[in-house]
Amino acid sequence: MGFVSLLPILIAVSLALYTKRAVFSLFSGLLCAAILINIDSPFQGFFYLFDPLLVNSLADSDSMKVIFFSLLIAIGVEIMRQSGGTQALVACVLPLTKTRTSTMITTWFAGLIVFFDDYANCLIVGSSMRSVTDRARISREKLAYLVDSTAAPVATLALISTWIGYEVSLMDKAMNSVEQHLYAQKADVSSVLICDPKHQLETPNISLNQQEYTLQKRDFGWESSVASIPKDWSLLIDGKQIKGKNIHDKANFAVTIEKTALKPCSVAQRDHIPNVVTHVYPQQSDQTRIIIPPETQPIKTNGSYQTETIDSETHLLFEQPTLVTFSNNDQTGSVFLSSPGTVRLEWFDNGIRQQSVNAYAFFMKGLPYRFYPILALVFGFAIAFTGRDFGPMWEAENAAKQRVAIKEDVNSPSWRALLIAIVPLALLIGSTAIDLYLQGTAKIGSDAPIFAIIGEADGYQSMLKGAIIFFFSTTFFALLNRTSAETLRAAIQKGGLHLVEPLCVLALAWALGNAISELNTAQYLVGILQGSLPHALLPSIVFLLAAGISFSTGTSFGTMGTLMPLALPLAIQLQVTPEITLATAAAVLSGATWGDHCSPISDTTILSSAGAGCEHISHVRTQLPYALTTGVISLLFCSLPIGWGIHWSICLIVGSIACIAVVIGKGKLPLSAAETTSSAASHQT
Repeated sequence: MGFVSLLPILIAVSLALYTKRAVFSLFSGLLCAAILINIDSPFQGFFYLFDPLLVNSLADSDSMKVIFFSLLIAIGVEIMRQSGGTQALVACVLPLTKTRTSTMITTWFAGLIVFFDDYANCLIVGSSMRSVTDRARISREKLAYLVDSTAAPVATLALISTWIGYEVSLMDKAMNSVEQHLYAQKADVSSVLICDPKHQLETPNISLNQQEYTLQKRDFGWESSVASIPKDWSLLIDGKQIKGKNIHDKANFAVTIEKTALKPCSVAQRDHIPNVVTHVYPQQSDQTRIIIPPETQPIKTNGSYQTETIDSETHLLFEQPTLVTFSNNDQTGSVFLSSPGTVRLEWFDNGIRQQSVNAYAFFMKGLPYRFYPILALVFGFAIAFTGRDFGPMWEAENAAKQRVAIKEDVNSPSWRALLIAIVPLALLIGSTAIDLYLQGTAKIGSDAPIFAIIGEADGYQSMLKGAIIFFFSTTFFALLNRTSAETLRAAIQKGGLHLVEPLCVLALAWALGNAISELNTAQYLVGILQGSLPHALLPSIVFLLAAGISFSTGTSFGTMGTLMPLALPLAIQLQVTPEITLATAAAVLSGATWGDHCSPISDTTILSSAGAGCEHISHVRTQLPYALTTGVISLLFCSLPIGWGIHWSICLIVGSIACIAVVIGKGKLPLSAAETTSSAASHQT
């Protein structure tokens, strides 16, 4: 559908920023998407909006877990507040929050502590620090920003989190995916062979690159003489298609017909050997093509080669693009090495391939290249430490500072009240982490790396269990503190009501994300990657593309899943430097986080405003300039320079300095009451 597929998100974002009404704006965007999906019958779009878009978004089990998790946390926090637990927590934190600056820094550090999940971070830190920041006359918008700017960045960088398993698995699949093609084999006459000894083929005609040919019966099946086998060929028989390649002047290939597809023939026919070839891409640039085979010698090759032994390993040296076939007992495998460089091979179930890469080691090496999450943390700390703001955030902070300061004395908390605050939060964090570990070990055992264990767990289920424990433990300790049943009932009702609008926004955002997926918006944006790209610009282009997809769909996980299988293999196939390969993979994750921060339909954006008790659109308006500034700095001072060979450490240092310089140079301190009065008087005169 092309550019039109962007209309729903453009409508939702534009209306949200103009009307400041999140539910109306998202509903309008969703309605537009539903009509576009049913463009042939627009009236049907009104029904399609509710079923299946909204129904499916709420019927998803993970979505319901998030809803129950959010409700239980919100209700538990309200019980904590009305039972005196929040006041006890405030009393404990107050020594660390004597000034506005120390309060903001404490809030920022609190965001680092809840590192294992971004959803939990948004709700726990926002709800826990709300009373503290209110006392310091810090705006709810600033609290929401500090929460949001640490939630996803910390979760995506942490070595143990609900993100890492997903990220590593994507890298593993993208790096170690095997690209195999059926190659035609050199022959005296160009022909197509079809293995069909019972002659069950009904249509004795084939189409090779849209050219019709007639088949002749043979003992093994069918054969058709063709003028030539194209370099990139496509064979069509009875609506079934298979594609392959050819590097010879005269060649043939053999296929067999199955119920749903055409596949390479599994047995040799005439002089033809089944030739399913794995493409390999060297990781180092050399003048010579070097293959390090797995303790075997080639049985067939289309070119001459030399053999060298280096460190007890056999190296096969080729001068020309090379197709090499190896044999190992009953297994045969072929590889095609088109570009200069060194490649190490290994056997696997379907033949031979390039040696697999340890995805977790690759993930660790790529951490310094995650420029946006790192700079988002730096920018957030600079905002907290200096107390300076600009744009809509300065206006929000200026208004908050004019409020009358809360000066009531805070008595030393009783031990019962303190238990309401501390024990449920500790149980929430601890039980979630323990359940993640238990789930993971039940699937892959305790000997696996911790990241793999966490990655195998159902993060939503663990968070829901933690929220249930949090709710009941809060209720128990509230009763222990002699909280009345009427107070508990009121707290449950009020806590649930707090999340009615945020959950409506969340449901609409999920539905809009699903609708945009149906419109293939991500595929349209990914199409930008097609064609020749300057290698140096690859990390920057991928970063912008990931941000665009994440902003449009509101899901960083969906963006990673869409783009990683395309961007990382592209970097490998282009044979860019190892640094650019690492930066490209990191750009997918960083861009997804950036777009997530900017998007009004992002889960974490919605939950951050809910946890902080801030109007959602106000949070979007005030955070957007900060997120955009950090993203542009990340692009100009990190992603672009890394493509031209600048070391990541220099990029991060310069980027961090730029973040601090922008905050100090552009930001202003909020006005005092006297300055506000003076400014108002001058305007009147």
